[in-house]
Amino acid sequence: MAQGLAMPHQRGPFAGLLLAQLFFIAITPFISDTGAGNVFLHLAVFGILATGAYASSTSRSLLVVSVVIFVSAAASWVGPGFLPENVERLTQVGVVGIGYTFTAVIILVSVARHERITTDTILGGINAYLLIAFAFTMFHVAVMVIDPDSYRIGDQSLAEVFDGSRDSRGVATLVYFSFTTLTTLGLGDIVPVHPVARLLTSCEAVFGQLYVAIVIARLVSLEVSQRFVSR
Repeated sequence: MAQGLAMPHQRGPFAGLLLAQLFFIAITPFISDTGAGNVFLHLAVFGILATGAYASSTSRSLLVVSVVIFVSAAASWVGPGFLPENVERLTQVGVVGIGYTFTAVIILVSVARHERITTDTILGGINAYLLIAFAFTMFHVAVMVIDPDSYRIGDQSLAEVFDGSRDSRGVATLVYFSFTTLTTLGLGDIVPVHPVARLLTSCEAVFGQLYVAIVIARLVSLEVSQRFVSR
């Protein structure tokens, strides 16, 4: 397993994942509730899942887990709806959120095992950070599915503004909310009001600060070690 976790450092799979995540970020202003908007959302969500599966498939067992997550997500998003609407939506965003979290953890473990700073080390750190924001986005959507009044914009709930949790514009807006929370920018235009939404938002903000502190410290220590050894 230890050898498998080092493979991303050798084969460099992180560029594709980064491009997929940047694509998701770039299209969020243009996502609408039309058919085209949903197509773009699906492409972005599954593009990250697919490239993330490749990046995290560092052993056969991890590859199996990645494939199971991808197939489960595909079945819940594009398959026939047998479950009640809210349960189906929770399944959709829950599986994707778990998939993003799983990929982020595998990448972080891989980066932590690097003994030298390489392009993959930097890309891996960036990818994991973005994946965390996207994972929290899906969890925010899940909370909104459970209680449509969990997040408010002005005097309206987010679900009212965007006509429910299935509206692609609502997901795109929560991407924005997730990134401003993770970076602790916190503009305050979207306010979590449900206790679970507040807890999730607080956890994301704390995690964002810890991530930057720990990862930057790790990269700096590697850089110092490299320079010391090269002398």
